Amino acid sequence: MEKLNLMMKKSVLFRFISFILLGIFLLLLGFYLRHTTSIENVFISVSEANKTQSVKTKKTKQSFFINPPEKSAHSSSLVDTKKGLMLVFFAGLKEGHKDVKIYQSFFDTIKQEWSEPRVILSAEELSRLNHKFIKKLGNPVVFKDSQNRVHFFVVGVSLGGWATSKIYQFVFDESLEKLEFKQELQLSTFANFSHLIRTPALIYENGAFALPLYHELIDKYPLIAFFDQEGRFSHTKRLNSLKGQLQPSIIALNKSQCLVFFRNYKSYENTAFVQICSLGAKEWQKPFQSSLKNYDSSSVLSVFKDHNGKTQILLLHNDGEKNVRSRLSLYYLKDTSKGEFVRLLSLDEGEEISYPAAIIKDENLYISYTFNRQKIKIQKLDLSYLQNLLEFKGKE
Repeated sequence: MEKLNLMMKKSVLFRFISFILLGIFLLLLGFYLRHTTSIENVFISVSEANKTQSVKTKKTKQSFFINPPEKSAHSSSLVDTKKGLMLVFFAGLKEGHKDVKIYQSFFDTIKQEWSEPRVILSAEELSRLNHKFIKKLGNPVVFKDSQNRVHFFVVGVSLGGWATSKIYQFVFDESLEKLEFKQELQLSTFANFSHLIRTPALIYENGAFALPLYHELIDKYPLIAFFDQEGRFSHTKRLNSLKGQLQPSIIALNKSQCLVFFRNYKSYENTAFVQICSLGAKEWQKPFQSSLKNYDSSSVLSVFKDHNGKTQILLLHNDGEKNVRSRLSLYYLKDTSKGEFVRLLSLDEGEEISYPAAIIKDENLYISYTFNRQKIKIQKLDLSYLQNLLEFKGKE
């Protein structure tokens, strides 16, 4: 009888252990499938629409100002829509103030002017939508996926400063006048805060996208968040083990590789790092030093094809001498393997010329940025003019 009881106990224990192991296996299988099948490997490559058709000899450049009905404006983002270029930014008494709202403006190609900015989101409205108190807003980001859906993400804070922030997901309706609230992103199981955004997403051919973001509390590091073709959040991945790396700016080099440039927060003697991905951002090479310094300022990558079909990588970068944010310059990537950037031209100077955004449309490079914390300035540069500069620099 004792032997029979012992055998029964062993049988029950065996079944229990088998059940636990099966559960672990299913969890791991689900984790694997979620992280490998929900996102495809193919980026939308550099558009042929961004290819210059001819080399002009005359410089083409225009400047525009957007004057918000507030004392301060900052952190703009650009997207090409069916209604033309759309720009969003935040404005209020000052950064981090409770009256800060998100504004929207469109570019009229016929009149060659930007529309009066209008409010599209406030902290009070986000509090109502999310059923949680939101004290302040910042860093709006817009981009369009391969299905022409216009996505909108924004940073919100309930208590404290930016280190306790969270990210909120929206999508624009067909009219591009209203925002549809999706969710507060759950980016961490135990401490879902101190995540911020600054730059637009990598776009996949199937409608999925990968959004660069960063963690800012104590250990500052970059991540990327993956979303499936329905715009549903899948998972995040830390890009590297470096310290003090913020606001990753990422572009697709081709259909499977990408390049990222980081803002450096007082680390590694202020050396700016770059990093390359493969397999549609599933695999990441070890980051390496570029030829530039970054003194805690936001730098942004852009890309286009010149009239010879060569991919040209540009970088908007602060390089003021006394105050680094007093000057914004345009660089090009001369050697990807070495991270060698060469300065093309100075774009603007002032008390603060910062937080650039860039987009290519109709053979022009549009650059928006914060102008002295009072307004948003936009510059329009002809790509053929930039092609002339690139060819001249290539002969030096």
